[in-house]
Amino acid sequence: MVDYLRSSGVSIAAPDLLIPHQGNHKKGADFVIEKSNQTVDVKAANKPYHKRILIREDQFQAKVHDLYIGAKYCNDSEIEFHGYLSGMQLLNKAPKNFGYGLCRSMLLSQLNPMEVFMEKCLIGEIII
Repeated sequence: MVDYLRSSGVSIAAPDLLIPHQGNHKKGADFVIEKSNQTVDVKAANKPYHKRILIREDQFQAKVHDLYIGAKYCNDSEIEFHGYLSGMQLLNKAPKNFGYGLCRSMLLSQLNPMEVFMEKCLIGEIII
């Protein structure tokens, strides 16, 4: 995602992206959109039957990011980006247990379109 955004002309900061983190979850965002100063966390499903974005409740409570991107890992050379939702949208979702502990979730098919995300990133508009 970082490479794609940069190659599309979107300025982002991702200084800690490849640095291993200690503890149960990463505390910072995956990257920050520089023009809007919004934090973004990418959540990737990795099984063919996964159909929703999941944000663990302990991670969500530790830090609500501005935006979350739902992705699906296909193989080592392909990741599908399905869409995005805001942290504010997740605040309205009740946490549920899908077998991984309490998580906030949304179906990948119900996420806001990535095209809208990209358009707003390019012009520096706040994404909601």
